[in-house]
Amino acid sequence: MKSLEKLLKQFDLSYASPVKNPYIQKWREQGGGVFGYLCNVPKEIIFAAGLFPVRLLGTTETLLEADVYFPAIFCHYSRSLVEVWIKGEHQLLLGVASINMCDTIVHVSNALQSSLKEKPLYFINRPHDSEAKGAHAFFGHELSKFKKYLEGLIGGEITSEALRRSIQVYNKNRIMLKEIYNLRGKPEFPLLTGAAVNTLALISQVIPPEVNSQLLSRIIELTRKQAKPIVHKGPRIHVSGSILQDLSFFSLVEQCGGIVVSDDLCSGSRHFSELVPETGDPLEELTDFYLKKISCPVIHEKGIEERRLAEILSIVQEYRADGVIFCIPKYCDSHQLDLPYLKESLQEFGIPVLTLEVDRLTASEQIRARISAFFEILEQSKRA
Repeated sequence: MKSLEKLLKQFDLSYASPVKNPYIQKWREQGGGVFGYLCNVPKEIIFAAGLFPVRLLGTTETLLEADVYFPAIFCHYSRSLVEVWIKGEHQLLLGVASINMCDTIVHVSNALQSSLKEKPLYFINRPHDSEAKGAHAFFGHELSKFKKYLEGLIGGEITSEALRRSIQVYNKNRIMLKEIYNLRGKPEFPLLTGAAVNTLALISQVIPPEVNSQLLSRIIELTRKQAKPIVHKGPRIHVSGSILQDLSFFSLVEQCGGIVVSDDLCSGSRHFSELVPETGDPLEELTDFYLKKISCPVIHEKGIEERRLAEILSIVQEYRADGVIFCIPKYCDSHQLDLPYLKESLQEFGIPVLTLEVDRLTASEQIRARISAFFEILEQSKRA
C-alpha cells in the first residue's frame, strides 16, 4: 500500500511551473491541448472543450526581466506571470484566458497581448456589480463568446452535456478539497498540517481534474487510516488574503507553535468553497456562479464588504480559529483597501488579528518575529 507521505509528494510545488509539470507533459504526449487561465475564468468551459485547464501561478523565484515590461509597483504574483512568459513557459499552452478582476490582472493581460505576442490571449469582460441592470445577460454573452472561441480552437462543438459533465467533475474536486480541509481543521488535533493541505489546494489547480479526484480520494482514505493526530497546544489560525505563492508561510506558523486550520485565500479555499449547481442549463449556471458566488474584494457591488466579513466569521467559527492573520501581497490595492474594515470588525467581535504585508517570500525573520509576538498575545488572552 502506498503511504500517505509518498502520495502527498505527488503534489509537488514545482508543478506550478508548466515546464516542470509532468501532468502537462503527459497530457500533451497523449495528443491533448493545454490551456492556461488566470483568476476566476470558468475553467469548466475549457475542460468541456477537451482541453486541460491550468491556472497560471507564476513563480516565487527572483524576477530578472519582468520589470522591463511591467512596473515594479505591482504585486510580485502579477510580475512573475510576465517573467515566466518571457522565459517561454507559455510555449506549452495553446493559449491563455484572462478576466477583468483586479486592475493589475488587466495590465498583465495588456502586457501579454501587446509586448509578448507569441500565444493568443482571450480576455473575458466581467461586470464588477452582479446586481447592475443587464449584468447577468452581459456576462452570459461574454461566456458564450468564450465558448465559441474555444470551439473554433478545437474545431468542434462544446455540447451542453460536455459542460454539465465538466461541472460535475470540478464539483467532485471541490467536495474532496473541502473534506481534506475538514480533516485538518475540524478535529481538536488535526490529521494534516496546514502546509500539506494548502499545497493540495494550490497544486489541484494544475492537475487534470479527473486525475486530481483520484489522488484526493486516495489521500482522504489514507489520511483516515494512517495519519496520526498532530498534538499541539498552540493557537489555531485562520489565514485571509489573496493568492499566496510561497507556502513556506504555513510551515513558519507551525514552527512558531501554531497551526493553520482554515483560510479564505484565492489560492486556497476560495476556489472550491461553493459548488456550481448541476440541474439547470450549464452555461446559465456557470454565468450565475462566476458572477455572484465569487467573494473577492475586487467586486464593487453593495454589501460585498459585509458578505466578506460574514464568510470569514463563519469559517473562523466552523474551524474554531483563535486568531486571524491577514497575508496581503505588497501592492495588492484591492485587499489593502478591504483590510481596515475587516480588521476593525473582526476585533469588535473579539477575534485577534495580525496583518502582514508579504512580497516574494514569506518565511523571513521579521515575519517570524511578528507571528511569535502575536502568538504570545493569544496565549496571554487565553490565560486572562
